[in-house]
Amino acid sequence: MPAKIHGNLGSVAPAVATPTALYAVPASRKATGTLTICNQNASEVAVRVAVVNGAISGVAAKDYREYDTKVAANGVLEKSGVPVAAGYTLMVRSDTANVAFNFDGIEEDA
Repeated sequence: MPAKIHGNLGSVAPAVATPTALYAVPASRKATGTLTICNQNASEVAVRVAVVNGAISGVAAKDYREYDTKVAANGVLEKSGVPVAAGYTLMVRSDTANVAFNFDGIEEDA
Protein backbone atom coordinates (compact mmCIF):
# COMPACT_ATOMS: atom_id res chain seq x y z
CA MET A 1 0.00 0.00 0.00
CA PRO A 2 1.33 3.50 -0.76
CA ALA A 3 2.72 5.49 2.15
CA LYS A 4 -0.02 8.12 1.75
CA ILE A 5 -3.33 8.26 -0.07
CA HIS A 6 -4.80 11.73 -0.65
CA GLY A 7 -8.31 12.58 -1.79
CA ASN A 8 -11.72 11.05 -1.42
CA LEU A 9 -11.58 8.14 1.01
CA GLY A 10 -15.29 7.38 0.93
CA SER A 11 -18.65 8.51 -0.45
CA VAL A 12 -22.12 7.14 0.29
CA ALA A 13 -25.78 8.06 0.02
CA PRO A 14 -27.31 5.66 2.55
CA ALA A 15 -30.82 4.27 2.49
CA VAL A 16 -33.22 5.91 4.93
CA ALA A 17 -32.44 5.23 8.61
CA THR A 18 -29.75 2.69 7.70
CA PRO A 19 -26.38 2.83 9.50
CA THR A 20 -23.80 2.67 6.70
CA ALA A 21 -20.01 2.37 6.65
CA LEU A 22 -18.54 5.43 4.97
CA TYR A 23 -14.88 4.52 5.43
CA ALA A 24 -13.01 1.76 7.26
CA VAL A 25 -9.34 2.31 8.08
CA PRO A 26 -7.14 -0.69 7.26
CA ALA A 27 -4.90 -2.20 9.94
CA SER A 28 -1.60 -0.35 10.40
CA ARG A 29 -3.05 2.81 8.82
CA LYS A 30 -4.66 6.02 10.10
CA ALA A 31 -6.62 8.80 8.45
CA THR A 32 -7.51 12.42 9.00
CA GLY A 33 -10.02 14.21 6.86
CA THR A 34 -13.03 16.39 6.32
CA LEU A 35 -16.53 14.96 6.58
CA THR A 36 -19.04 16.72 4.33
CA ILE A 37 -22.76 16.04 4.61
CA CYS A 38 -24.88 17.41 1.74
CA ASN A 39 -28.66 17.53 2.20
CA GLN A 40 -30.25 17.45 -1.25
CA ASN A 41 -33.79 17.88 0.11
CA ALA A 42 -36.10 20.89 0.34
CA SER A 43 -36.55 20.16 4.05
CA GLU A 44 -34.26 19.70 7.04
CA VAL A 45 -32.84 16.23 7.81
CA ALA A 46 -31.35 14.58 10.91
CA VAL A 47 -28.01 12.79 10.59
CA ARG A 48 -25.80 10.63 12.78
CA VAL A 49 -22.05 10.08 12.61
CA ALA A 50 -20.02 7.62 14.69
CA VAL A 51 -16.45 6.37 14.79
CA VAL A 52 -16.72 2.68 15.66
CA ASN A 53 -13.96 0.30 16.73
CA GLY A 54 -14.44 -2.47 14.17
CA ALA A 55 -17.67 -3.17 12.32
CA ILE A 56 -20.59 -0.74 12.49
CA SER A 57 -22.77 -3.43 14.04
CA GLY A 58 -20.84 -2.76 17.25
CA VAL A 59 -21.79 0.95 17.49
CA ALA A 60 -22.30 2.17 21.06
CA ALA A 61 -23.50 5.46 22.54
CA LYS A 62 -19.88 6.50 23.23
CA ASP A 63 -19.00 6.23 19.51
CA TYR A 64 -21.29 9.02 18.26
CA ARG A 65 -19.83 12.35 17.13
CA GLU A 66 -23.17 13.65 15.82
CA TYR A 67 -26.58 12.34 16.89
CA ASP A 68 -29.73 13.50 15.11
CA THR A 69 -27.94 16.71 14.18
CA LYS A 70 -30.05 18.85 11.87
CA VAL A 71 -28.79 19.76 8.40
CA ALA A 72 -30.73 22.61 6.80
CA ALA A 73 -32.78 22.18 3.64
CA ASN A 74 -30.39 22.09 0.66
CA GLY A 75 -27.61 22.68 3.20
CA VAL A 76 -24.17 21.36 4.00
CA LEU A 77 -22.58 20.35 7.31
CA GLU A 78 -18.80 20.08 7.28
CA LYS A 79 -16.46 18.79 9.98
CA SER A 80 -12.72 19.13 9.39
CA GLY A 81 -9.81 17.45 11.13
CA VAL A 82 -11.73 14.22 11.78
CA PRO A 83 -9.24 11.53 12.91
CA VAL A 84 -9.92 7.83 12.36
CA ALA A 85 -7.53 5.23 13.78
CA ALA A 86 -6.50 1.84 12.40
CA GLY A 87 -9.32 -0.69 12.60
CA TYR A 88 -12.02 1.95 13.10
CA THR A 89 -14.98 2.63 10.81
CA LEU A 90 -16.69 5.94 10.10
CA MET A 91 -20.43 5.21 10.24
CA VAL A 92 -23.16 7.53 8.93
CA ARG A 93 -26.97 7.58 8.91
CA SER A 94 -29.74 9.91 7.76
CA ASP A 95 -33.46 9.94 8.54
CA THR A 96 -34.20 10.89 4.93
CA ALA A 97 -33.03 9.82 1.46
CA ASN A 98 -30.97 12.07 -0.82
CA VAL A 99 -28.24 12.89 1.66
CA ALA A 100 -24.62 12.46 0.54
CA PHE A 101 -21.74 11.81 2.95
CA ASN A 102 -18.14 12.31 1.77
CA PHE A 103 -14.86 11.82 3.62
CA ASP A 104 -11.88 13.53 1.97
CA GLY A 105 -8.44 13.42 3.52
CA ILE A 106 -5.19 11.56 3.95
CA GLU A 107 -4.68 7.90 4.81
CA GLU A 108 -1.15 7.00 5.87
CA ASP A 109 0.91 4.48 7.81
CA ALA A 110 0.10 4.52 11.51
